[in-house]
Amino acid sequence: MSQYGNVAIGVVKKFLTTSSKGNQLNPVIEWINEAKLHITSQSSREKTCPKNAFLGLCENGLVKGISPGKYVKSKENKKYAIEAVNILKNNPYYSTVSPQKLWEEVMNSLKLPITKTHNQQMNIVLDLWKSNYIT
Repeated sequence: MSQYGNVAIGVVKKFLTTSSKGNQLNPVIEWINEAKLHITSQSSREKTCPKNAFLGLCENGLVKGISPGKYVKSKENKKYAIEAVNILKNNPYYSTVSPQKLWEEVMNSLKLPITKTHNQQMNIVLDLWKSNYIT
């Protein structure tokens, strides 16, 4: 699992264990808290692409235990992550490929150049998918 996947999974687990107790959590705040636990480099903790991919999935109600809401301004990373989920739902085979291969499939599906750089967004999607945290 990627370091960003560990962050995302940590956030989901926190929601799944505390939401039943009536606590109101915010995935943006919880991402920051989990990133501090799982990522040593500050620049890596502040990396926006994986965070925005995760928050985009949350925003659309695609992450187990997290209610839809307004969590992210980035439309691009959200779009990439949602398209990756759609691809996985239509063909679970893609859960067995590398993040780069899934990225290429997303770029093809969105009719974007596959030379566009993958920046950990697919790690988030694949790690959540493999952990059964995508709804």
